Amino acid sequence: MENKKRLVPSNYFILALEVAVEGKKQGVTKKAGHTSAGRLLICKKELLRQFVKMVLLMPEAASHITSVLDTSDVAGNIVEVEQHLVNMPYRQLKYLSKDYQEAWNTVRATCFPSWTVKCQSLLNFCLVE
Repeated sequence: MENKKRLVPSNYFILALEVAVEGKKQGVTKKAGHTSAGRLLICKKELLRQFVKMVLLMPEAASHITSVLDTSDVAGNIVEVEQHLVNMPYRQLKYLSKDYQEAWNTVRATCFPSWTVKCQSLLNFCLVE
């Protein structure tokens, strides 16, 4: 009888995937649909949550954000920076990046001329609601 070694996959290569159906996470109930468990990781609110998390992990980014927002009085206090960011509307944070806005407008005009523009009020949400 041959000595067969059983191969065991490494956890490193196993990635969880999200499946979306009609813009919603597959398998989520209606009740959980409006919670963080029901949101896709690529939705604007989750991207904002990840952005705030990354800013708080990088002191240089936190100090840059506070200088751009003219809130240098909270720059040294990471808790106050977090409170400020989670209460700031997504739209306001997004429009702070002038370089991004210019690049996106150029790409949209040249590559995606029929790109639909959504109502700006859809961008007026905060992490704290």
